[in-house]
Amino acid sequence: MSEESRDADFSQAKRTFLDLMGKWTEYELERRQRERELRERTQHLSALVETTPECIKTVAADGTLLQMNSAGLRMVEADSDSDVVGESVYDLIASEDRQRFRDFNERICEGERGTLEFDIVGLDGTRRHMESHAAPLRRPDGTTVQVALTRDITKQKERKRELERVERQFEAAFNNPSSFVALLDPDGTVRRINQTALEFAGIDESDVQGERFWETPWFVHDEELQDELRAGIERAADGEYVRSEIPHRSPDGETVIMDAMLEPVYDEDGEVVAIMPSGNDITGRKEHEERLEQQNERLESFASMLAHELRNPVTVGQIYSQQLREETDPEAVEYVSEAFDRIEDMIDVILVLTRGREAVGESKPIDFAEVTREAWDEIDAPDAALDLELERTIEGEETYLRHMVRNLLENAVEHGGSDVTVTVGELPSGFYVADDGPGIPPEDRNTVFDQGYTTAADSGGTGLGLAFVRKLADVYEWDITVTESESGGARFEFRNVR
Repeated sequence: MSEESRDADFSQAKRTFLDLMGKWTEYELERRQRERELRERTQHLSALVETTPECIKTVAADGTLLQMNSAGLRMVEADSDSDVVGESVYDLIASEDRQRFRDFNERICEGERGTLEFDIVGLDGTRRHMESHAAPLRRPDGTTVQVALTRDITKQKERKRELERVERQFEAAFNNPSSFVALLDPDGTVRRINQTALEFAGIDESDVQGERFWETPWFVHDEELQDELRAGIERAADGEYVRSEIPHRSPDGETVIMDAMLEPVYDEDGEVVAIMPSGNDITGRKEHEERLEQQNERLESFASMLAHELRNPVTVGQIYSQQLREETDPEAVEYVSEAFDRIEDMIDVILVLTRGREAVGESKPIDFAEVTREAWDEIDAPDAALDLELERTIEGEETYLRHMVRNLLENAVEHGGSDVTVTVGELPSGFYVADDGPGIPPEDRNTVFDQGYTTAADSGGTGLGLAFVRKLADVYEWDITVTESESGGARFEFRNVR
């Protein structure tokens, strides 16, 4: 093979042709490379558009939907793009947001960029709240359309609304004008104090923020109280609900009693992240309780004195009445004896109502059926009948148990009629007294035990009989309820009877 140059063998025209051919080949190779790269980028972009969970769409200036990816089709509940592409996108926009979306689309197609929140209504009627980020896109034909990435933020908006609702509820509770409320870190550092507490102390929130709660003006007047509060905060930080009654002192020297609570606040992992102290002014209630207690003490003292002063002459009267000759006036003798017995019963009732457990002697097993028969024999009701369906003993004091049963039996005879049948029967944990009279209306069943309540005032009713029954049941820690008997009358049930 000859190594000599062949330049001499090519004419100028051939050389020009070969040069042009080389440049064309280089250009063609570069063009094919660019097409391959563009095709790969297009395929990659198409894959991204079709797999993204957000809606990607293009919209013409007149609102015509030009393109929409699969995620968008699912959001508008379209089975295929033919259901919506080429149609007006405005038909998918909720009516109250349609004009805003139209104006937004026109601005984008005029060259602006922007974000819009709006509601759509899918082809099946489902409503969704959307957030769209849009930009103008210049097309080869010279027109400008909107290209947008749109997210379904329905759940996000619902969570936001729920959070706002909870925050409003918290703020309403926190700023309760009748309560002192604060928010602390678990170590007792003050984060927030409500206005009610600040006004009581005459300070601003900035005066106590960052301070230890026990070192704030509400507690500095009492070192022992500070120590108790610090210990309570430590317990609350460990997850315990701490409650106590504590005194607060205002700058003008006023002291109020607060029903205070230290409540731990947990995060979703169950860790205590804050402590919420709260307190309600119970000064008035405490003062009322003290006055009531003093009144009860005076009433108890008076009742004891009255019982003592009455019992002696009553006893004397009973003795002498027994010595009266019946032939003088049998009816008068019986009336006097019954009156003295009645007074003695009233003394026992008053003592139980005012002194409770202190008035009742030591309990012992009592034959309740025998006590019931004795009580029935003391009642003047010849046409009435007693149906005794129990045989059991009850722990109690015989005299008071007999008074209680007699009150129940007399109540049945008084309200059930002279020919009433009264049944005393057994329950699994107690007993009942029922009659076949007219019964007690449901609206009155909670008030029949109130002192002074009576429907027989005209015939001498005092309203103390059933009050005595309830009080004695409380003394013995029995549960008592009023209901309707099988025959429609009244039925008093006693449970937890020992």
